[in-house]
Amino acid sequence: MNNAVTSKEDILKASRELIRKKGLNSINMRSVADEANIAVGSIYNYFKSKEELTIAVIVSVWFDIFHPSNVCIESDNFIDSIDSIFKSLEKGNKKYPNFLTAHSTIMFKKNKDKSLNAMKKMIEHIKESLYKTLMKDKKVRTDAFNKDFTHNKFIDVIFSFIMSAIINSNYDSSSIKEIIKRTIY
Repeated sequence: MNNAVTSKEDILKASRELIRKKGLNSINMRSVADEANIAVGSIYNYFKSKEELTIAVIVSVWFDIFHPSNVCIESDNFIDSIDSIFKSLEKGNKKYPNFLTAHSTIMFKKNKDKSLNAMKKMIEHIKESLYKTLMKDKKVRTDAFNKDFTHNKFIDVIFSFIMSAIINSNYDSSSIKEIIKRTIY
């Protein structure tokens, strides 16, 4: 125990492993230090508090779910992107059981703004990727969008379906794909 040198990424990796094994509520300075085989004080070199660590870990898990090398949210086909997202969510739920629903309940009074900002950044990243894909998809009907039903409003609706899938742990994308086909193709 008490390795002399570690890195922020090593701490986050140990934290993700702890979440995978025991769930998000298992994250605290002592448990992460034990998992990383380091002194508790080493964690404070990178994170000022449990809340700051937890926020960083949540972002790290989301990044792990959506950015493994085999996942491509952006493509030339919007339906393929939706498939990738739902497959990533399903794999992420298997890798980190209950994380997708549990993390939304973790809001800290002291760092609530930081928590919300971290999640907003991740959501905006996903929406931006969906928007780029939608704009690249040559199969989209030219009359699919207008001033009342914009590309961005469509992405917001699609994202609400994604959030519903997360909340309900339902990763069957067939219904949302059918809605997309009937709406824009």
